[in-house]
Amino acid sequence: MKNFFRLIKSFYLQVLFVFLAFAVMVLVSYFYVRAMVQEQMLSYSERTISSVEYEIKSILTQYEIALSNFAFSTEYIIQDSYTDDELRTHFYKWTDWLTSNQESFQEFGGVYGFINEEFIDGSDWVPPPDYVPQLRLWFSGAVYANGNISYTVPYVDADTGEVVISISVVVFDENSRRAGVIAIDLNIASIVDYVNNLNVENDGYGVMLNEDMVFVMHPNSEYSGFNILEADDNKYAEIGFLLENDEPVSAFVFTDIDGERSIAYFRTLFNNWHVGIITPLASYNRNVNQLAVVLSVLGFVLMSILSYFLVMFSLQKKRSEEASRVKSSFLATMSHEIRTPLNAVIGIAQIELEKDKTSDEHTEAFEKIFNSGNGLLAIINDILDMSKIETGKMEIIPEQYDIPSLINDAVMLNIGRIGSKRIDFILNVDENLPLKLIGDELRIKQVLSNILSNAFKYTESGYVKLTVYHSIEMGDFALHFIVEDTGQGMKPEDRDRVFSEYSRFNAKANRTTEGTGIGLTITKKLIEMMDGMISVESEYGKGTTFTVMIKQTEIECEPIGPELAQQLSDFTFHSDGYTTHTTHELMPYGKVLIVDDVDINLYVAEGMMSQYNLNIETALSGFEALDLVGDGKVYDIIFMDHMMPQMDGIETTRKLRDSGYDGSIVALTANAIVGNSDMFLDNGFDGFISKPIDITQLDVILNEFIRDRHPLERQKAGVAV
Repeated sequence: MKNFFRLIKSFYLQVLFVFLAFAVMVLVSYFYVRAMVQEQMLSYSERTISSVEYEIKSILTQYEIALSNFAFSTEYIIQDSYTDDELRTHFYKWTDWLTSNQESFQEFGGVYGFINEEFIDGSDWVPPPDYVPQLRLWFSGAVYANGNISYTVPYVDADTGEVVISISVVVFDENSRRAGVIAIDLNIASIVDYVNNLNVENDGYGVMLNEDMVFVMHPNSEYSGFNILEADDNKYAEIGFLLENDEPVSAFVFTDIDGERSIAYFRTLFNNWHVGIITPLASYNRNVNQLAVVLSVLGFVLMSILSYFLVMFSLQKKRSEEASRVKSSFLATMSHEIRTPLNAVIGIAQIELEKDKTSDEHTEAFEKIFNSGNGLLAIINDILDMSKIETGKMEIIPEQYDIPSLINDAVMLNIGRIGSKRIDFILNVDENLPLKLIGDELRIKQVLSNILSNAFKYTESGYVKLTVYHSIEMGDFALHFIVEDTGQGMKPEDRDRVFSEYSRFNAKANRTTEGTGIGLTITKKLIEMMDGMISVESEYGKGTTFTVMIKQTEIECEPIGPELAQQLSDFTFHSDGYTTHTTHELMPYGKVLIVDDVDINLYVAEGMMSQYNLNIETALSGFEALDLVGDGKVYDIIFMDHMMPQMDGIETTRKLRDSGYDGSIVALTANAIVGNSDMFLDNGFDGFISKPIDITQLDVILNEFIRDRHPLERQKAGVAV
């Protein structure tokens, strides 16, 4: 009964929280969406006005070019001792040509001019007696422009009775004196349509000003021809002053002629005219207010639906958390239980390989044990990395590595798969390969090993051939592997899905062949993460060829050369890591404590660290470690196992820290699932090494926490190696 009421109470608290959360969400969304809508309207206004600007500019530019060419040819005739008939014919031809080009000059109104006190019209229009060209805007504007192109404000054409804009320019004689003025009329009907269609909302409108701030176009005819800087009752005056001073007018809020708060956008054209959009603020707010209602209704509906499922979610959450806990516990236990014996196998092999007195026969045997142990470790790591692959958290860690060792290790790991099969293994290594590259050696080795493993697995006779070379294209260094076999081959339908998850080809024939069917899927993903690619060619019954390209970072070094390439091809190469001894700097001044509840783990760890001539003590439990520290003993490093009975490594470390112990503590554990490194660092540890122990990682830890912290003792010891 108590649990029931607790669940009901939790439900109401959660519903209250959901209600408040959705109320806040609706409020925040309102302001956010309001700003977003206004921003979209602003962007739309800018795009609209830019489009109109482009159209107007296109029209005016065409007329300016036509007028400039007309002026050039007219000046040529004037300066070439023309006759009146020749000049008139010239005007007629230009009018005919412009009229015939209706696509470019749809609103063309004719060419005309006043030259040497005579009015000439290309349409043969005869002006009335009271028509004085010198008093017309097209003439006076051109004279004032003094050689530059001039535009008039719109006016009613005396010939056609239509509203036009005259574009005019002065022409000069051979002495550079003004010979007259020529002009082209542009019917502004199309421009008026462009400007009148300028609006963001239906009640918005467009306007156009010339360089003198005179309305060229306005939906209210009362304002056409008015200068907004001079009219006392003109509410646009402030905009005019801004434009006159070349200041931007974008989202400018003002009160329009109807007393309504509006927002203005203006753009200056290439000829110093200005085109603008005027929109009432109410038009902006209308959409926002409608959206507020929609958000409120939607928020209430979503809140109701979410509240309905909230209890079910609470119940399922507990089940999910329990399942996740069980899965994590299983992975941790599996990792610990498998890595513990592997630590002994790999660790003892490492210890024996470091000894000077180990015979060549035994060295080769220990190398095979070491490589096989590492192969099994790689499989375990693949299993533990499944969560990374599923969640996209798999990482590529580039480091410098040795190419010959990488090839040899991958080959040695898989060559044993030949067994009693009649297979020849052919290895071709390009002697020009560099000795070292920068990349993720572990992942590259995993890729190569997976492909070689499949080749040996599905080939009963014939050969398996591995070719290794490199290429450099456009500054990118690429490492190439080609694995060719004379095995079963694949049918076309199998080849198309070879990289699909849990896919195995020729399933009936290969039902006894080991494998889960995810190896090539993981391989492809790893290759793509390293900016590479993989392809496959196969013929059923004849064999398969996999081609891999992986981009790497090149460093300055020598090529492997013909001798080393031949050793690899003859399988007489020995990896530097364990055929020659790894050098260690002796640290007789260092003190370490190894804490582990398994004797064999203590044996392996002590054996590895004994090569450094350290002062080593061991403890079989956290309780022993606490007693040793409690007796006043201080260590440079305490290597602490994680999973120990009664009191684990984390609890032991916590008690050490609570007691005031501030020495370095490094986790030395077989529990190496994703995220444990951070877990140890968050619980008082200074570092983390997973089992099986990697001698390289161990060397880094010892150098960091012992050698580098004892410079004087190191000097006294003579830096012996």
